Amino acid sequence: MIEIDPRTNKVIDSVKLAHPGAIAVGPEGIYVTDFERGSVRRLERQTLRLTKTLHLKLPFSIVTSSYRSKAFLPEAVVVGEGSVWVATDRGALARADARLRRLTGMLRLPPEAFQTIATAPGAVWLSESMLGLYRVDSHTNRVVARIPIGPARGRLDLGQLLPAGKRLLALGEWTSSGTLTNRNGLARINTAHNRVQGITPLPAGQLVAAYGAGSLWVGRVEGRLLERIDPASGRILQRLPVPVGVRLAVADGFVWTVTRGGAPRRLAST
Repeated sequence: MIEIDPRTNKVIDSVKLAHPGAIAVGPEGIYVTDFERGSVRRLERQTLRLTKTLHLKLPFSIVTSSYRSKAFLPEAVVVGEGSVWVATDRGALARADARLRRLTGMLRLPPEAFQTIATAPGAVWLSESMLGLYRVDSHTNRVVARIPIGPARGRLDLGQLLPAGKRLLALGEWTSSGTLTNRNGLARINTAHNRVQGITPLPAGQLVAAYGAGSLWVGRVEGRLLERIDPASGRILQRLPVPVGVRLAVADGFVWTVTRGGAPRRLAST
């Protein structure tokens, strides 16, 4: 893991981690999953020093014809509502305190459908493939809403969730009779009423996206064009001819990308 100064675009610190997976940054630390060992780790933001490791187990067993397992296998981690949330596609969502001292909740979900996760005030959102969005109330640790995206004959298979103020932006690929079509869409979710506000088309192919400075930034993986989109209307505000890598992020007034080789690159100011 490396830390970059956004003003100088230079590496200022780094740390070696075994089996790094998903990463999330919060006020009280940096959190990194270890898929193989079924754990999440906390690093100090100032020093990148590893301070705590929390091992996770399923509250039930996964049973196949050859084995029985309680391995958690974390796929994603996010920070929100003063907690760290860790998701697995084995049908569970774990909640821990910000210092990873203990679990504070474990929610059971439909198995083998998990796609991605995001937090927003009062809620945790999970996409469950073509089943749509699940809203978890962060006060009760209960699922309080499920929102299908698109008509029954062709749902939007959601792959990325981005909180955007009073909205949740959900990006995915359209399906037809359960088959992916290579056509992408952006669903704008009204989080106050748990309903789809509108769906707009996005460029075809594999996309990367990030939200920041009041805009959604979208580009095709290893493409040559970055689009700035209004999250309220879905309208394209700006097109920038810049090389896009395999990830996007918005930080300290800039849009960043990461190349397939792992090199960070600053693309544009916000």
